[in-house]
Amino acid sequence: METNNNMTYQEAIKELESIVAEIEKEDIPVDDLLVKVKRSSELIRFCQTKLTQTEEEVEKALQGLEKSSEPSEREKKDEENVQPDENLEENQQENDSEQE
Repeated sequence: METNNNMTYQEAIKELESIVAEIEKEDIPVDDLLVKVKRSSELIRFCQTKLTQTEEEVEKALQGLEKSSEPSEREKKDEENVQPDENLEENQQENDSEQE
C-alpha cells in the first residue's frame, strides 16, 4: 500500500484522520489494525516529505525574491561612482544670500 504520487497533502491527512477515527473506536479487528498502522506510517512519511519539499521550495522562492530586490552589480557601481557635490551647500548659501 504505497502512497500515490498524485496524492495531495490534504488527501493524505484526510485518510490519516479517517484511520485514526477507526482505531479510536476500538472495534477494529487485530488483523486490520496492523494494516491500518502500516498505512498510517506511510501517510505520515508522505506528509513529512511533502512538508520538507514545500519548505525547501518556499526558501528558494524567498531567496529569489531577495536577490531580485537587491541592486544589480551595475547599480552598485553606479552608486559608488556618484560623487557628492561638496560645493552644493556653499552654492545654496550663496543663492540664499543673493536673494536677501
